[in-house]
Amino acid sequence: MKNLSPARARRRALTVLSGLVLALNNLPPAVGQSPGGQAGQDTRASVTVSTREVLLDVIARDKRNRFVKDLTVSDFEVYEDGVPQKIASFRLVTREAEGNAGPKVTQGNSPNDPVSLGSSFSTVAMVFDNLKPEFRPYACKAAQAYADENVSAKDFVGVFAVDLNLNPVQAFTRDAREVRRAIERIQSLAYVTTGAPGAGLDKRPSFADLTEYRKEQLAAAAGGPGAAATGAGSYVKIKMAEMTADIIEGFAQLETQRKGWAVVNGLAAIINAQQRLAGRKAIIFFSDELTIAPEVQAQFGSLISAANRANVTIYTVDAAGLRAESQTGESARQLRALSDASVARADSGGPILGGAISKDLEKNEYLVASGANTRLGQLAIGTGGFLVSDTNDLARRLGRVDEELRTYYLLSYTPANQNYDGKFRRIEVKLKRPDLLVQSRRGYFAVGPGASVLNFETPVLAVLNNPTPPAAFPFKTLTLSFPQAAALARVPVMAQIPPGSVTFVENKAAGSWATDFRVVALIKDPDRQVVKKLSQQFQLTGPLDKLEEARRNGLLFYREAELPTGRYEVDTVAYDTPTAKASVQHSSVEVMAEGEGRLSLSSVIIVRSASPATAAQKTENLFVAGDLLLVPNFGEPIRRSASKQFPFYFTVRPAMGGTAPTAELEILQSGQSLARLPLPLPAADASGRIQFASSLPTESIPPGTYELKVTVQDGRDKLSRSAFFTLEP
Repeated sequence: MKNLSPARARRRALTVLSGLVLALNNLPPAVGQSPGGQAGQDTRASVTVSTREVLLDVIARDKRNRFVKDLTVSDFEVYEDGVPQKIASFRLVTREAEGNAGPKVTQGNSPNDPVSLGSSFSTVAMVFDNLKPEFRPYACKAAQAYADENVSAKDFVGVFAVDLNLNPVQAFTRDAREVRRAIERIQSLAYVTTGAPGAGLDKRPSFADLTEYRKEQLAAAAGGPGAAATGAGSYVKIKMAEMTADIIEGFAQLETQRKGWAVVNGLAAIINAQQRLAGRKAIIFFSDELTIAPEVQAQFGSLISAANRANVTIYTVDAAGLRAESQTGESARQLRALSDASVARADSGGPILGGAISKDLEKNEYLVASGANTRLGQLAIGTGGFLVSDTNDLARRLGRVDEELRTYYLLSYTPANQNYDGKFRRIEVKLKRPDLLVQSRRGYFAVGPGASVLNFETPVLAVLNNPTPPAAFPFKTLTLSFPQAAALARVPVMAQIPPGSVTFVENKAAGSWATDFRVVALIKDPDRQVVKKLSQQFQLTGPLDKLEEARRNGLLFYREAELPTGRYEVDTVAYDTPTAKASVQHSSVEVMAEGEGRLSLSSVIIVRSASPATAAQKTENLFVAGDLLLVPNFGEPIRRSASKQFPFYFTVRPAMGGTAPTAELEILQSGQSLARLPLPLPAADASGRIQFASSLPTESIPPGTYELKVTVQDGRDKLSRSAFFTLEP
């Protein structure tokens, strides 16, 4: 095609576009859509950003375990990664005995003066794990004693139960009677378990149980205890019995993972809610067996980090109290079971060395780390709390929790290291008096002020602190707004990762490939404060013979946020873990969320392709128009030689009781208007939404980059949204 001068191209476009008739096959209205977010959306971590100051709640006790209240700022030293920090503020926070009129609120004039926070409060979440029936009375008795003696009108206490779900037994309340009634209801909750082979439903399958089951099955297949395994028939029976035992054991391991996820996600949800509050915040977690499978370990570490960032202290209680046999004895029993399993395998003709033994060694390591006290202790100590264990007098120990909630030192400092690189910063609080013991949180992830993050997000967010945003590989983003009949709008945030941006790691010994790619998007308000964080980790594996096929496929990140009216900036980071390379894209979006009271207009979407929509997609997906599911264009050039037209799509919500809106399409290039055309809007559907899908003929528009602008008005409001597109020959 002969090249045209810019002026001639504009004249030609104006002439052609002015004569276009948009007989554009408007699609029928789509089914009403639910305002709920997509099921895959990560809601485990909310973010607030306000200051780079680090707050520390510090407990100081003497050798007789008594709280020390006469310390001054000069008695404390704070270190971050071994580097001394300057303490910016310091005070003793106390809550005195409450009289009828309530205590006075006093504020000292110097940093060393104590502060009596009469108008402040503590927020305590009592969380009961899926306790065994024999241990539940211990936990409930201790919780009742804590409620009787320590819950006051100035404390908010919530009661929650975790089995495979998080159950709010009692919302946060200042009424001690409601708290006591909620604890009584804990007693009657069902004990959720999958049971063990040959055991009643009131027993969890331990590894020793599974090993015994395996031995019984193998012995039965071989003809009874002590019988010799001879003949092809016996060999087949033994293999079938071993396979059955593997199924049972594999299921038990999956159930352990599921239980671990339930506990970690339940606690994370409570922490994320508490982080918005001021005052002292704590969780008292009652459990008789906290086992964290290796697959849950990363999230468990994130839980401790989230608690530290939210300044939530976790106190853990081993509800089993004085066990009939010690934790060491139980671990020894299970380790002996490992040895017995190896012997049984050898006796049945199975391998003594190799993969099976390697798995047993992994289980050995797993058992040592999964004792009840091990994980409970990590959770408590890592967040500045303590573990109550090896005692049947749990109530007395819990008295210390209330004391720590009511009296503590509050320190703050601004980190000397302002490079927020996403790494873990270790905090150490020291006292110059060697006769005293100090208790505080152990550290935080340096990802920016106030952000609560998941473990996999930390190196990704660190990228945003680089003075120059990296661009190691290409990727594209798209942020759109879809108004709802509510005060919030659904905002899809998408990233398209091309195949060449993803690193595939080959494992030739295993005959497989794997990749780990991560995307994090931060949505910021006009003050650059983070209001939403969306993320996803793509951990993919496959056989080597499918590697080339995998390399041809890119990745698509899709998450939704619900936002009020306003303008937002979005920073999206794509991170390739094997190479530690990253790229950053910035975008913006204007959100209209006026409910039904005013006219609202969605983003304008250039459509790349369309396909039939399923029934489920019609009820939930924002990109359904009529019976079609629309795939948006991420800015890819449109080739005139390959397509005679290109579609576009938008939605309008008229104001309830207002006049019917009108619409206009405008084509611009370099800010200059080339053509204006009226758009015939159809009637609103049952949900009050107008859908408009149409197309423009590519042959009538010269190659170049254009702005497609849609304007709607109803006599009261006038709104415009634009999308850019590029045409190539």
